[in-house]
Amino acid sequence: MTSIVIPSTLIPPLDGLFDDSPCESAGVLFCREARGPTQTKLLANEFLPYADGDYLERGVDKLVIDPVAVNNCIQRAKRLDLSIVQVHTHPLSNNANFSPTDLNGESEMLPVLHRRVPNRHHGSLVLGRQSSAARIYDSGLNVSSARIVAIGKNVQHLDARAAPDEERFSRSYLALGKEGQVALQSTRVCIVGLGGIGAHVAQQLSYLGVEHVVLIDPDVIEASNLNRIVGAVPSDIGRSKVDVASDRYRAVLSAAALQPIAASVLDEKTARSVIDCDVALCCTDNHGSRAVLNWLAYQYLVPVIDMGIEIRVDENDAVGAIAGRVQLVGPGMPCLYCCETLDVNRVREDFMTEEERAGDEYVVGGIVPQPAVVTFNGIVASLATSMLIGLTTDVPIQARMQIVDLLKGQVRLAEASAREDCPVCSRASAILGQGDAMDAIWRKAG
Repeated sequence: MTSIVIPSTLIPPLDGLFDDSPCESAGVLFCREARGPTQTKLLANEFLPYADGDYLERGVDKLVIDPVAVNNCIQRAKRLDLSIVQVHTHPLSNNANFSPTDLNGESEMLPVLHRRVPNRHHGSLVLGRQSSAARIYDSGLNVSSARIVAIGKNVQHLDARAAPDEERFSRSYLALGKEGQVALQSTRVCIVGLGGIGAHVAQQLSYLGVEHVVLIDPDVIEASNLNRIVGAVPSDIGRSKVDVASDRYRAVLSAAALQPIAASVLDEKTARSVIDCDVALCCTDNHGSRAVLNWLAYQYLVPVIDMGIEIRVDENDAVGAIAGRVQLVGPGMPCLYCCETLDVNRVREDFMTEEERAGDEYVVGGIVPQPAVVTFNGIVASLATSMLIGLTTDVPIQARMQIVDLLKGQVRLAEASAREDCPVCSRASAILGQGDAMDAIWRKAG
């Protein structure tokens, strides 16, 4: 499977190709590659529209670009080791697809691209006014249809989608609309952490009809988990949390394509499964896991909805605060470092082995069990899944950062700003959309 991921900042210039309607217009997306276990993504870094003088022929159903302009784009891709996606419009089509003329031109052009810029995936994208279509060629010139996803403060599917079960989701249609339900169920989601909050999130996604989900958690069900992991029963003690979550998910949505991974997202092999997804939901209290997902959100253009809850109890065992947080991190949003959510010392400790922790004089104490109540977890999980609905549908849920104070009964919006010098999320960041062109912060095998 292949996908083209386009930052929302590039959508206006792509839409600008329709300004010369009814004539076709064209340009080039320059992309980095990102390879997950089940799919390859092309992460768009830059869009270059062809200038008026680059067109040798132009009409409502034909287009010929000056070979000199095409060659300049190829030279740039070769110099910077980038993939090329050729883009053109079908201005009279709402739902665009490749015409026989497009396919003939593609069959001539793609072999040239692969000779000039080898060992890269290249492709074609045809834009319609409502939906678009894309095709990607690997280095062996094997072709596959590609998903098209635009990401930023929203996640938009730009290609056509199959309709959901109308009877089953008829009541959802009344709120989300049919297109919203299609978009939601088509979104590929990763849940990291299947504990008290993650189990709630998984349950809600199953009822919402989300069909493709990666479930990541290295732990097994213990007796102390039974007070808060929805769906877990005493007979599940000793089973992996991801297997229990998978069973409960399929009991609701039998057709779901689930990938349970009983391993740590700190490790590269596991973390690469996040790359296969459109959105990740971080339901772990592990700072190392949060740091990995925070980094991937920008380097691999996978937005992350991060969440957590804390129950503060004083020395007299009195509850002093029940505070929660749900926020989106990813392109166009400040990262967890800028929001001061990550503790760099705890990130460092989480990446250590048990032997390293035992031998480090700066690591004090062990993991102290924290208070946890199923109802409080459910509130945070519901806010997070609601945020996912706001990301992927036209439901006008604008919240991208929320703070919860359960003692006061308050959920308030919050804002944060990226530091100008932040190496992760600032405009000057060197990692944004770079995919496999650079190392991530995960723990490499061996």
